[in-house]
Amino acid sequence: MDCLGIKIPSGSFEGTFRKYHTEFNLSGANELLEKAADAANKVIEGGQYSIYNAAGVNSYAALFYSVNSLPQEVILARKFSDALQIWHNVNYYTITASYGKPGLDKNLVDSYLMKDGTRFTDKANYQTMTFKEEILNRDPRLSQTIRTPGYKRIGGVATIPPNFGNSVTGYQLIKFVGDVKYDNFNRSENDMPIFRYAEVLLNYAEAKAELGILSQADIDKSIKLLRDRVGMPNLNLEQVKSNPDAFLTKDYTNVNGDMKGGT
Repeated sequence: MDCLGIKIPSGSFEGTFRKYHTEFNLSGANELLEKAADAANKVIEGGQYSIYNAAGVNSYAALFYSVNSLPQEVILARKFSDALQIWHNVNYYTITASYGKPGLDKNLVDSYLMKDGTRFTDKANYQTMTFKEEILNRDPRLSQTIRTPGYKRIGGVATIPPNFGNSVTGYQLIKFVGDVKYDNFNRSENDMPIFRYAEVLLNYAEAKAELGILSQADIDKSIKLLRDRVGMPNLNLEQVKSNPDAFLTKDYTNVNGDMKGGT
């Protein structure tokens, strides 16, 4: 499994690099993508890992704030432990106004779909919406990534509004932020996932799409499982192929062909 875990992302990365960086005259792009897809399929068919759903609607967020990594989905993680005096600084770095102040880029926030699977960026006024307007009815993973109205700290009871001053972009990160008891400098001990089963599924679909052979059956065994976790409808391949996302197309100008919408 360890070897497959390395082969999947490395094959996808190097395969797409060789495919799109033709100036280097590197051959073997398809062979690498085929190996990545095959390795991912072996992990999928092996059944050792699955998508974590035990925390209900908060299952996606739990993957990142859980003190101990969740082995159902997390294939590889970096271990932290208060008992072993091995800590990191995510809580303090993320929530302290005078420290890191990280935030998501608006372009990334805009790329999150609506909860019904439609594109947020298909809305005529999406660029001028207020924060309160733009986060309504979005992919639930957005509110498990940035602070939105209704947010409660783990270990806290009060509802806390977004603090725009604590983020350089206004989109304040909550991913990896743990219990309030870890808010002191360099005292967080939640494990850091490095490679998850979800990434295996995404790499599988990506490799198939880059090879031009992605099918609805492939979507159903990969992307669908990730959307099911947050109650979103499945991706319809024929629909996205016939109507590629214009917003994403601007960022991926080299992608073309029949699979442009799928990729």
